[in-house]
Amino acid sequence: MADDGSVVDSGQIYNLSSEYALDGNDEQVWQQMNNVRSFPEGKRNCYTLKPKQGKNNFFLVRAYYKYGNYDYKNSAPFFHFHLGVNFWTGSGNTSNDRRTEAIHVSRTNNVDVRLINTGRGKPFISLLELWPLKDSIYLNESDFSPLGVVTRSSLGTSKADYVFITYPEDIYGRSWYLGREIEDSEPIATSVLIDGDVSNYKLPREVLGTAIRSGSGSSLFIELDYSTNYEYYVYLHFYDFVERPQDQQRKMEITFTDTIRDNITLQYRVLKTMVRRMPKGEYLSNISVTSTPDSGLPPMINALEIYRVLPQSDSPTQERDVNAMRIVKQAYKITRNWQGDPCMPRGYSWDGLNCSYFDNIPRITSLNLSSSKLTGHINTSFSDLISLESPDLSNNQLKGEIPEVLGKLPNLKLLEQSKWPNSKGPNGEERQSFNIEVIQVQSLIHDAIGISLPFVATLFQNDGNLKSKNRAFNHWQVLSITNSFETVIGQGGFGKVYLGTLQDGTKVAVKLLSKSSQQGFKEFQSEAELLMVVHHRNLVSLVGYCNDGDTKALVYEYMDEGNLRQKLSDKNPYALKWNERLQIALDAACGV
Repeated sequence: MADDGSVVDSGQIYNLSSEYALDGNDEQVWQQMNNVRSFPEGKRNCYTLKPKQGKNNFFLVRAYYKYGNYDYKNSAPFFHFHLGVNFWTGSGNTSNDRRTEAIHVSRTNNVDVRLINTGRGKPFISLLELWPLKDSIYLNESDFSPLGVVTRSSLGTSKADYVFITYPEDIYGRSWYLGREIEDSEPIATSVLIDGDVSNYKLPREVLGTAIRSGSGSSLFIELDYSTNYEYYVYLHFYDFVERPQDQQRKMEITFTDTIRDNITLQYRVLKTMVRRMPKGEYLSNISVTSTPDSGLPPMINALEIYRVLPQSDSPTQERDVNAMRIVKQAYKITRNWQGDPCMPRGYSWDGLNCSYFDNIPRITSLNLSSSKLTGHINTSFSDLISLESPDLSNNQLKGEIPEVLGKLPNLKLLEQSKWPNSKGPNGEERQSFNIEVIQVQSLIHDAIGISLPFVATLFQNDGNLKSKNRAFNHWQVLSITNSFETVIGQGGFGKVYLGTLQDGTKVAVKLLSKSSQQGFKEFQSEAELLMVVHHRNLVSLVGYCNDGDTKALVYEYMDEGNLRQKLSDKNPYALKWNERLQIALDAACGV
């Protein structure tokens, strides 16, 4: 693992103890396993692999791990591998040479492999490989979940010098095990040169040119014993290289666990691959390959692959959040153990982060970077964390004004910042510390008056039903108040505003939420809840609300002199003078 520094930020490299070291005569892969990268710190550590074409592409991911008493404790650890954000496999008995591999469809541009400390020793790894695959050969029909390799065997090959066929014989980097024994079978082979490109599977010539056939009987019986807790995919490869008269055919019946049957007829030097999905709950105990009564040749098979579908119960953190955090990490040269997905796996989020998991899509909700020796200006990438509620940037050496874009974060309720050199408040004074909970009125003030505040934040609102001491109206009452929405007096982002009259003769303005409103119910609800608890002489009063089925409305006191836009219009002969405009700006600031 000496060359892995570009894809992992943590861990230490150790050599195996001399009694386990392999010499130069061993196969190349095993020579690379003479050292390991161990991870003594952190609950999770992550390799971030960056292929040229990552997202939505297929890869074979393989990890090797050989304990080899590298720490001289004679105690092999047990830990977990995660592929992406979901569980891949447990390490098993790491005292022996181990490997695990899976076929993975990447949901992001990177392929992340995590090692999780389960409290039973320090995780480690000897070798990690990533191979691009053709996307049409191994498909999970359900949801493109990864396929964990259970077995991949070249059944007819038997070589004494090594146990696996792999690259360069296999251009996809697959490893074919050579040691599986099938009772009452005999190996056969051909010396005729075989083109490995006979199909998209691109099987190695050594796999295509060797096979087993039945010995004394008419069947080949492959014993298996796999749990019913998983869904499996079985790939059987047949390549008949045996010369025979044209009138002879090799016909076979394939039986899975004594009940599921398929028939296949082999043609000379034509690869046929049978794919069988075994649903979860069905026991996969054996595969039988039997000659049919009208077959003139005994059954044969070249290779076998079985994959277990790895459940994908969790989704990665929203990509916008991930990209923003990586920019922040790079911009401030943060040395924390921030690797892989920020929020996943659950319980192992990045240090200083809290996340929400609504609709199974993790989003970052709080970020604590206090006392982190941050310098320079606030990076605008924070504004991409649209679920952020409470960033803490206190006790750093940041400078400059707080970017206005942060005020547009829809869920921001608290911004903590103290001892911020050169940070100016609205009146130009030095700002040492502040907690901000104000209404987001920047766009309103700017549009109406032409004055922009240096910074405004958003008061956080919950998603509960509207509850208030203000009067509640139903749909029919709103119809009566507005005389069936007769008079339109304004148009806002939520919808139209109608003139209304209460039973006591009080005039009101009724803001009705349009079904086509781009701002939507959440923002509409936030405005309602805010005005229910905030009262100020420079803010219009809320009389009541309607939350009856599809009818969402806010009922305000009526301002009989028109709105601010009308007062500022150059078409108005009584347009406001400059000192009046300035007073409105000051009153609006007081309202804030």
